[in-house]
Amino acid sequence: MRILHICQFLGVGGLEQVLFLLAKEQINQGHSVELCVYDHDRRWVEKFELAGVKVHKKIQKKPGIDLSLLKKFKPLIDNAEIVHTHDLNPGFYLSLYRLRYRARRKTFKFIHTTHGMEHIQEEPKTRIFEAILGIMADRILTVSPKFQQFYQNQVFTKFGKVKLIENGTEIDKRQNYPKPKRLLDDLGLSPSLPVALYIARVVPLKGQLEMIEIYRKLNHQLLLVGPSGNDQYLSKCKTDLPSHIKFLGNRDDINDLIDLSDYYISHSFHEGLPISVLEAGARNKPCLLYDIPGHSQFNHHKNCVLLFDSQNFESKLQELMNSRTELTRNFFDLIEAQYSSKAMTNKVLKSYEVQT
Repeated sequence: MRILHICQFLGVGGLEQVLFLLAKEQINQGHSVELCVYDHDRRWVEKFELAGVKVHKKIQKKPGIDLSLLKKFKPLIDNAEIVHTHDLNPGFYLSLYRLRYRARRKTFKFIHTTHGMEHIQEEPKTRIFEAILGIMADRILTVSPKFQQFYQNQVFTKFGKVKLIENGTEIDKRQNYPKPKRLLDDLGLSPSLPVALYIARVVPLKGQLEMIEIYRKLNHQLLLVGPSGNDQYLSKCKTDLPSHIKFLGNRDDINDLIDLSDYYISHSFHEGLPISVLEAGARNKPCLLYDIPGHSQFNHHKNCVLLFDSQNFESKLQELMNSRTELTRNFFDLIEAQYSSKAMTNKVLKSYEVQT
């Protein structure tokens, strides 16, 4: 198949990592894969190109709603059998594209994946864009049951076009990952104190400020990784920051940081299916996560992660340190069985069989 993926940004984040694994596995299975990125953040272009993805990067979106994108997309879409958009912005533009050009050319299959739904809370007007997308897309893929329910309850979105396909991550059979000592030294960390790692965009919804307040009084080191999505909030988080808590910004060495850490932590107030948690679990790190549906879903059959709330964090942290062997074994087995990138890709390819 000739597959064209479209995304707004190609920075360093969960969406980009899932898309990278999907595109790489699609190429491994013999498909032709291209990617169009049309906004300013393009830090992972080279990573995709090295994996064999043809990346179209000359298209540049103007501020606001830019209808000129439709004409710019046309030569790329004309050559594709499958056009797969990722998150609302490209999904909205492809919906407009289909409205404009559908009667003039052969029909392509319009597949859309929703990786996150924070925009519904942050900008309620985006419900209108979601409604248009729900009408125009041939298939809507969601990474969590909550997202699936949103679309199935949405007026004018056909129930049957919505499918749940959970995120996947690469599986490595190794059981032990040595700590990168040089990285420990470079970051100025103490080898005698435990290291917690949290990877997320820095916005109030991800709870970095709450995490900082907890760790101010703990004898553990905390590494906060991820881009700023709210500079005012980032500045507030960095105010009077103690030396054992460090903001690292965007990083490309995520696996090294996971290996460096003693456990993974998240205080996110909302998640679909968090790829960073899967990445940590796949590298045998115990995970201590805020008690929300996006995290508790990992415990449906066995205890794979520990959940905490604002009242019991320290006791749960101690429990994590005492039961890490069982937790990591259970979580790795779950990821291998249900959340591998190969299984994810096979499900996505199957979803492309939808009739237009």
